[in-house]
Amino acid sequence: MDRPWKHHRSTLKKKHFDPVKTPEHNFANLPDGVSSKSWSDLVTYWFTPKAMEKSELGKNARALQDRSHKSGATSFANRRADLKKKGEFSELTFYKSVYAKDGSFEEGTPSHQFMEEANDEVQENLASSSSSLSRVEIENEVFNRLMYKGEIPKRPLNYGFGVKKSDIFGVEGLLRKEGSSYVNNGAVEVENIKGELSAVKKQNQELAQQNKALSTKFDETTQSFKMIASFLGQVLKEVRKGNVSSDLLDGAESAIHMINDDSGGSGEK
Repeated sequence: MDRPWKHHRSTLKKKHFDPVKTPEHNFANLPDGVSSKSWSDLVTYWFTPKAMEKSELGKNARALQDRSHKSGATSFANRRADLKKKGEFSELTFYKSVYAKDGSFEEGTPSHQFMEEANDEVQENLASSSSSLSRVEIENEVFNRLMYKGEIPKRPLNYGFGVKKSDIFGVEGLLRKEGSSYVNNGAVEVENIKGELSAVKKQNQELAQQNKALSTKFDETTQSFKMIASFLGQVLKEVRKGNVSSDLLDGAESAIHMINDDSGGSGEK
């Protein structure tokens, strides 16, 4: 429900909202099928600094994009499944199937330059008699090296939303590369559990250190309160006897300030 609403909201903004014009003008440009209250809330939000900053960031990000897929409504996962039915395929082949239009790339685009360079390197490796790798393995090696420049990306290309680098380059990715049809097996589960236990252990150690510090602070505060209570008791006895001196009152005042400081008070007169 969330994604369709976001898409609908984006369409409304694109067709009926003009950030250059005044809020009042946008309020009057009410779309069909939208209540005036809902439209007013949307327009008001779009004019907030937070929304305008987010919109500007989105524009800048879109301007930096050097490729757009041609997969349409077909998800990357479904497209992979379709290619899998035809046999083993490389990431380079999948890239071409998703980003090429009618099997080719527009000349001068980053995608076209990337494919030209990748194809040249693949042909060089295939022509090399020293290469013992299959074509798919060679294409995967070339794709990863040229696309990621030797770094492991946070969001691997060719897999769509929600795929993490550990899914492709971690234990599960290794099993998938080796042809395992079921990657969520015992080995993967053990690795996941190890990671979770390590995180819990670290968290427990941090909590233990915090508890130790709090315990020490509590003991110190308790001891201070005992000493202050004993002193105030002596002050009270002297007051009852009528033996009130400036030093005694100053000491009592200092004790009260100490209580305020330890209990979070301001300690001001």
